[in-house]
Amino acid sequence: MLLGTIWRIMDQANKADFELEYYEKYFGGEEKVKDIVENCPHCGSKFFFTHSCDYGNLVVKETATCTQCNYGQRKLISSLN
Repeated sequence: MLLGTIWRIMDQANKADFELEYYEKYFGGEEKVKDIVENCPHCGSKFFFTHSCDYGNLVVKETATCTQCNYGQRKLISSLN
C-alpha cells in the first residue's frame, strides 16, 4: 500500500529526477556514511539541502545541491514511517 503511494508520488514528481531512498546503500562506519549523505562526491563540499513534505502520503522529497561545483542535484524520496 505505502509503496504504491510512493510510486504514485514519484510519477507526479518525474521518476527520472527522483530516486527512492533506501538505507541498504549506505555502508561503513559512521563518518563514511555521514560523508556519503552530506558531501558532494565530486568536490567534497557540503550539500545544500531542501525538503518538501507531503504529510497526506507520508513522504519527503529531498533535493541536495552542491554550490561549489557543477555536480547538479541529488533528488530523493523518503518514507516518513
